[in-house]
Amino acid sequence: AAPPSSTRRASTAAPPNATMSAYVAEFPDPKIMTDEQFDQFIKDADDDEGWTTVSDSAGVAVYEKVIADAPIKCVKMRATLNASPAVLYDVLHDPDYRKTWDENMAAGYEIEKLNVNNDVGYYAAKSPFMMISSRDFCNQRAWRARSTEYVIRAHTVKHPDMPEQSGYVRAQAIVTGYLLRACKDDENKVVLTYMTQTDPKGWLPGWLVNKVASKVVPGVIEKLQKASDGYAEWKAKAENKPDEKPWLDAGDGTDGGDDDGDGDGD
Repeated sequence: AAPPSSTRRASTAAPPNATMSAYVAEFPDPKIMTDEQFDQFIKDADDDEGWTTVSDSAGVAVYEKVIADAPIKCVKMRATLNASPAVLYDVLHDPDYRKTWDENMAAGYEIEKLNVNNDVGYYAAKSPFMMISSRDFCNQRAWRARSTEYVIRAHTVKHPDMPEQSGYVRAQAIVTGYLLRACKDDENKVVLTYMTQTDPKGWLPGWLVNKVASKVVPGVIEKLQKASDGYAEWKAKAENKPDEKPWLDAGDGTDGGDDDGDGDGD
């Protein structure tokens, strides 16, 4: 189906699941992210207290944490990539480039732009197993770039233009996101922390989801390294609109582009 459009106004109140949280029975409405919520995400990403080490090899560390009253654990991965934070930030944002490296994506597009650094998007993922239904997400994303520190975070919301789709189980990202920082001794390398607490819904038991998540997450690194290596050459081509990077319009914070949250930049 063609991507829908909407002019619905987003609330500026804080979302209930701004960081790691217990299970949320109903998906919340989109709400503009605040600096305090970005800072809390960074704090959770940096703080390893209470996390159990699942694996730590080949420069990739994976941790998990039990969240109170939640059947799904939060998984965190930390690794260093041979790419600058700015390049990896572009790779994670660029929707057209993602089509070239994310083989799990069946569909992906923006549903509504809330303001310069918040949007609601649709992502459908192909199931890797024949007997398990494919999953899709209606997620609000928010992003912030400051000097050599970049944050992208997301959680599932409800949206009138994106009801549940035939052939997919609507999964729930309770919290998921990326923290990117330049290495202290090499600004052309990035320390990536990826954190996610995602419930695929359906009939899959929590213990199975937890086991699979901690095994699958490290595979993200290889994909992102390869995608980062090829981004500059791909983006330089005229058909890929080298001068268009709207995710950079947000400036360095949540208050710089659109104070009223209606997406018009005023």
